[in-house]
Amino acid sequence: MTNENIRTRILRDLEGDLTTDSNHATRRMFRCWLDGSYLGEDHYRNNVEFIKGNSHDRKAMRRFIVSEFVKYIAHDAQCSASYAQKVIVERYGKGYLDNLNDALIDEAIEFGAEHSSQSMDDLRALGVVKVIFTPADKGAA
Repeated sequence: MTNENIRTRILRDLEGDLTTDSNHATRRMFRCWLDGSYLGEDHYRNNVEFIKGNSHDRKAMRRFIVSEFVKYIAHDAQCSASYAQKVIVERYGKGYLDNLNDALIDEAIEFGAEHSSQSMDDLRALGVVKVIFTPADKGAA
């Protein structure tokens, strides 16, 4: 596959507003990435452990989310993570990417809480206001 084909594929998967649409196909599939559906149980366990241990630290969560999201996009597009990141950064502005990161961080923190004893009160204390989670197997297109 040529770089232009890969670029087109990445941009197609990112069409729409990922910052506000928690049911966007790419966001749903990223949740599957976090839950180990792509790389297995070890990946799931590592993700949950990291999220549970760092949900209070937005900087650490941002590094984690950027890294995992880029790896997910690269895996899906069959390219390197650095190329996927280059395509994303060239296409989207800092403000949009900051908003996307915030949305993905909030979802990851909620995901971690669903897989631990952390409560929604704990999430609110971390600044997570509202996360709408619609599992892909619950009728989402």
